[in-house]
This record gives sequence, structure tokens and C-alpha cells, in this order.
Amino acid sequence: MTTTTASYRVEACAARVLSATILAVVTARKTILVLEDNDRRAELMRDALATVPGELEIRRWDNTRTMRAELAQWLPTACLISLDFDLGDSPSRNPGTGMDAVNMLLAHQPACPVIIHTSLPAESAMMGRALRQGGWVRCCSTGARQSMNGAIWSRS
Repeated sequence: MTTTTASYRVEACAARVLSATILAVVTARKTILVLEDNDRRAELMRDALATVPGELEIRRWDNTRTMRAELAQWLPTACLISLDFDLGDSPSRNPGTGMDAVNMLLAHQPACPVIIHTSLPAESAMMGRALRQGGWVRCCSTGARQSMNGAIWSRS
């Protein structure tokens, strides 16, 4: 993939994130659900979303076990879901994977767009296919390096 193509993908994905957050401003759905084990990337997300008008809440999990226990209560207010695949930085002993989160989502009616922000392209494609087949809108997959450096969530 060329740098131009990678930049376009990140910009297109960022535009979709902004669209989802704007939708949240005019609807009752004001929560962004995030499965992310890395504190630095989570902070990039929080910083970027702080610039969006309106009151958005972020509910973050670093493992799928806790996400599973709480998903049903948060899903009705979700305007966007952002999923990582590899949860190796989680302090949880068995944090699960982003595919576990996808399987959880598939047990529910599609509620909002989903971003796959993993650095693993094959796993990203697998998660995206499953979401599409389940009727969920996968608004983008960020690709390897963009998600690693937080480009999707940068303010620029």
C-alpha cells in the first residue's frame, strides 16, 4: 500500500468517526465503546474526541470478559464501537481477542458502526467479514501502522 493510499484510508476512517460522533450529538446515542488494551492509544482516542462538540462518553474495556458482562447495558447508547484484536497489554490474565468481541456483537442486533483498529491485517479482515455477514456496518479498518501510531485518533 502506498503512503497516499494509507493516508486516504486514515482520513476516510477519521471522517467516518467524525460522522458517527456528529450523529451522536443529534441523537440519544452518545457513547463510544472501545476495546483497547494500550493506555497510550486510549488516551489518543480521548484527546481526539474531546475536540468534538457535544457530550460523548467513552466506555473502554481492556479485556473481553468485562466487555461481555457490560455490553448489553452500554449498547443501546452506543454511537460507535472501536475494536482492537490483540489485547496483549491487558493486565487481565486471559483478555480474549477482538474476534471474541465481534462474536459478542453478533449476538445483538446491529446498533452502530464499528471501527477495527488492530495492527494485524489478517485478523482485521476476519473481524470485518464476520461483522458484515452479521449485518453490522464496519466503517473502516485502519491497517497496520495507522492504528499502531494512533493516526486515526490524531487531531490533525
